[in-house]
Amino acid sequence: MLSGTDAVIAIRAGGTAFIVEVHHPTPRVLHWGADLGGPTDGRNEELRLTAESAILNNSPDEPRVLSVWPSEYDGWSGTTAQSGNAQGYATTPRPTRPRSTAPSPATARRRCSPGCDSRPPPGQSGRVRFPGLDRTARYRVVIREELGAASRHQGRDPEWVARAAEHPIELSGAVLAGAGVPMPTLNPQQAMLIDIGRIS
Repeated sequence: MLSGTDAVIAIRAGGTAFIVEVHHPTPRVLHWGADLGGPTDGRNEELRLTAESAILNNSPDEPRVLSVWPSEYDGWSGTTAQSGNAQGYATTPRPTRPRSTAPSPATARRRCSPGCDSRPPPGQSGRVRFPGLDRTARYRVVIREELGAASRHQGRDPEWVARAAEHPIELSGAVLAGAGVPMPTLNPQQAMLIDIGRIS
């Protein structure tokens, strides 16, 4: 049975329970053991409030988080869930919690100074963001067209799309996850495959 609020989820079966908080970028384990009862009695909320560990002497400045994907970034001192390197650079994942960033038309109009046009250029659909990428890393980006290029509406492709279709380009995680990249307007039932790989 799956139950809980938007921040605490309890998975209960066979007299056991696995309770996680999903408010952080990676789910934080609050309890794994005997079933504590239904979420309506307030126990799950109490677990969430008391799960933060104390900051001890000579420990990281932030409390350690017991997540379902432990990493050095969380202050985890044991074996991490992921290890490796990217061309000699040590990798420490920095997951982020995805959020909707599409503004309403009214919000876009408010952000636009008088006289400007907040609409994307003809043939382009606006920006696409890739949440969850490490903003401090660099990525190799390729438009994969081995099965044929997606047909577009009339209009010119953004410059990065034309370049990435010919050969791999490098973009920062800050651009991909934060600012986003402009996209062409595809015809109905068309898709574009974007291959993103971390290089540093």
